[in-house]
Amino acid sequence: MKMEKIEEMHEIAETMIRYGGSFVECLGKALMKADLDNTRKIKKAFPKYWATYSDMARLERETNQKKIENAFKKEGMNPMVLKKCRDCGLLLYISSELGRCKKCQEEYEEYHAEEEQREIQEVKKNV
Repeated sequence: MKMEKIEEMHEIAETMIRYGGSFVECLGKALMKADLDNTRKIKKAFPKYWATYSDMARLERETNQKKIENAFKKEGMNPMVLKKCRDCGLLLYISSELGRCKKCQEEYEEYHAEEEQREIQEVKKNV
């Protein structure tokens, strides 16, 4: 899946979680964990929800981008140096070497530490 499509899918999922009722919120959470095949299944099974929340995500992105750019311009800062967190899409002004915001970087490191512990336990079990 191309990075733009992944980001778009995550934006739709976040919008479902943020604005949807309890059922759509669960769809958004499932979408956050879905692989490409399951993403297609969700999209095919719920095309109206997909279209609605896709449009909402796009409008929110465009509106937020304009607000942020205007705020930066007002402060005399260059909005062109904004970068998105590669996981959640949060706009970062200060460049991050890892391309993630602090929260996503912590989650990434925690996940990989847990994954490493699971691998160690698996090796011990097999010895």
